Amino acid sequence: MAEGPKIPAEVEPLLVEEDEGSERANVTSGSHTSSRVELRPKNNAQSERWLLLALCAIILLAVGLVFGIYFAPVVRSPPDSYLAWQKLLKGEDEWVSDKLMKYIKKENIERHLRYLTSRPHVAGTPIDKVNAEYVMNELLKSGVDSAEVIPYDILLSYPDLNNPNKVQILEEDGTVIFTSHLYETPVTPDEDVSDIIPPYNAFAPNGTVEGEVVFANFGEVDDFLRLERELNINVTDKIVLVKYGKIFRGSKVKFAQEAGAKGVIIYSDPESVALNGVDDVYPDSWWLPGTAVERGTLWELYGDPLTPAYPSIDGAYREPEDTVLEHLKIPVQPIGYTDAAHILSQLGGAEAPKDWWGTLNLTYRLGPTLNNNRRVRLEVGNRNQRNYTYTAVGTFKGSLEPDRYVILGNHRDAWVLGALDPSSGTAVMLEVARAIGQVIREDEWQPRRSIMFCSWAAEEMGTLGSPEWVEEHIKTLADNGVVYLNVDIAVEGGFSFIAKATPNLHQVLYNATKKIKDASCPDKSVYEIWLERNPSEDKKQPKVDNIGSGSDFIAFMSAAGISSMDFRYKYNRTSMPSLIQYPAYHSLHDSFSYVKKFVDPDFLYQQTIARVWAELARVFADSLILPYDCIEYGYQMKANMAKIKLRYGAEISERGLTFDFIDKSLDEFVITSQQFHEYINTMEQNDPLAIRKVNDHLMYLDRAFLDPAGLPGRPLYKHVVYAPSSRDIYSGDAFPGLVDALFDIENSKHPDNQWKEVEKHMSVLAYFIHGAALKLKAALQ
Repeated sequence: MAEGPKIPAEVEPLLVEEDEGSERANVTSGSHTSSRVELRPKNNAQSERWLLLALCAIILLAVGLVFGIYFAPVVRSPPDSYLAWQKLLKGEDEWVSDKLMKYIKKENIERHLRYLTSRPHVAGTPIDKVNAEYVMNELLKSGVDSAEVIPYDILLSYPDLNNPNKVQILEEDGTVIFTSHLYETPVTPDEDVSDIIPPYNAFAPNGTVEGEVVFANFGEVDDFLRLERELNINVTDKIVLVKYGKIFRGSKVKFAQEAGAKGVIIYSDPESVALNGVDDVYPDSWWLPGTAVERGTLWELYGDPLTPAYPSIDGAYREPEDTVLEHLKIPVQPIGYTDAAHILSQLGGAEAPKDWWGTLNLTYRLGPTLNNNRRVRLEVGNRNQRNYTYTAVGTFKGSLEPDRYVILGNHRDAWVLGALDPSSGTAVMLEVARAIGQVIREDEWQPRRSIMFCSWAAEEMGTLGSPEWVEEHIKTLADNGVVYLNVDIAVEGGFSFIAKATPNLHQVLYNATKKIKDASCPDKSVYEIWLERNPSEDKKQPKVDNIGSGSDFIAFMSAAGISSMDFRYKYNRTSMPSLIQYPAYHSLHDSFSYVKKFVDPDFLYQQTIARVWAELARVFADSLILPYDCIEYGYQMKANMAKIKLRYGAEISERGLTFDFIDKSLDEFVITSQQFHEYINTMEQNDPLAIRKVNDHLMYLDRAFLDPAGLPGRPLYKHVVYAPSSRDIYSGDAFPGLVDALFDIENSKHPDNQWKEVEKHMSVLAYFIHGAALKLKAALQ
């Protein structure tokens, strides 16, 4: 057999299997059949193969490294811009609420109150700046990002310390037989301090008048109309004696002056301040002693009288004093009921109507004559002067929207020691700031929006301090102010929580009070006790009053259009309807001892107010969507307009006028607000710009009701839906311009002109309500 070809030793066969059906499955050479083989060099081919594999591995490794370096961050971690976008969509940190409730300590509130009431602190006196710096330093200790004390040069009013104001009774020959107390009598050690300013009414013009006296009940406009029309008493050229209560003291003076009076004496009757009798008074109870006197201002507007609508800063133009105060023409002085009894007991004339009587042990007569031809002398030596007052402001800067401001405020000045009014509010505010700082510092909370704490000056003399700050920052506030949360007095009693607010804040206030235990009944919430003891007319929710004036929210509402609220604890007004304020209001006896002994001995009510305030601040500072309720605003406007129709509808119809356009605008607002909130509830909250747009429309709602021209005859009050009543600035009127125009229109000297004003203002209201609806509609586009 012939040998096959020899395979070189350096060559190794590589067998390649083929399919059986392949044409190349077998190779026939003669009679010999063999498998097809491929010959490769044994060493070189293997080396090339491994070299190729190694090269490929190196290339793949290099590509992987390059890919990992340049592209892995995109895949594995979002970019900073994406993270920032997601952060803007973060909801509120509700756990903060529990922390705040835990951190707020009543002992700290008591410590602040003891310090703040250790000396009298009247606006414009040296202690004004000392206390402003105390507040600023306490805010800095709390951890605010910034704090400052801001001076404002404003017109203030003081009595003559060398010749205190007085009321005297004179015999026919001029002999003085009685002089009122020049100062109040201290009854506790903490009241026996220096630098007490004697009782007076700020901005009452100086002067001395003598004459007969007319008793005019509370000095309401209806009282003067009754004197004239029913009782046939003319007060022209008479001194008028009126009781404190019912309405703002400045309104009493205005009505007396309009009736022709040449002077006014104001006193607190025991029916309002000593309900258990004149022998059961402080320091044995919380009722007012007979020598105590309620001080107070007569200034009815707001802000520095010399710089209306503009801040009282360096370079500001100041109006002449006699021009801005020309409406205050007659001397006025407050006295205690012990002194008032001397005058009332001397009055002759007919008996006063029984519903005008107080509870002094005497016969209340109208006057104007006095026994034995005696007369009364009223001597007032007040002086007005410009002084610096100081506002303290501290701010926790927001993490995501630092240009949005949630503002908490309380005034710091007092007539004397001011324990309840206002120092209870100041002490509470400082503790709220400390607790918020603790959560930020220890628990790393970052509020979405900025939180500002403001300690105002000169509120007592007519809400003079806060408006200057608002006016100075009006452009910023108009764009960036979220809400204003005011606490003037934290506690006046322990019966129930009370509040006044714009309607869009009702629901958030309800929600906050539902989370916090009531001080009087720890097994129930503040909301539950509030609903039980102070319900709304329909009994479905707690009562929230219309916001008027009497505290520092007025400029935020009337000038800046920022939704506002004010709240506190109050005594039982149902069982004590004649008690308008707590008995020691604006007197020497509003002291630390008064609070500790009779009002809030354990500081639990002040602690509860601090918790409500802190919770509201947290919600507004941290909610993704601001917690406003525009629907309730519409419902409240319709309800308030219905009351006006009930009172004046027939007269308006007789004049050929109609509510049709107002009703149409109100219906449009209600429908639009419902659509707006439906849009909010269904929107996908994945676009920070869309959320910002919605929040802007929510917080700008009250701005939509600002009329640049102001209310008729009251240009500083620009909000057409809510403003102080022109007959009592303590009260809030809904649709105040229309209410003013309609009041007593049947007895107007110029009824046609007044009806033209009614017609015009009805048109103005329809326009602004329609405009507010359009503002909400814009958010839906």
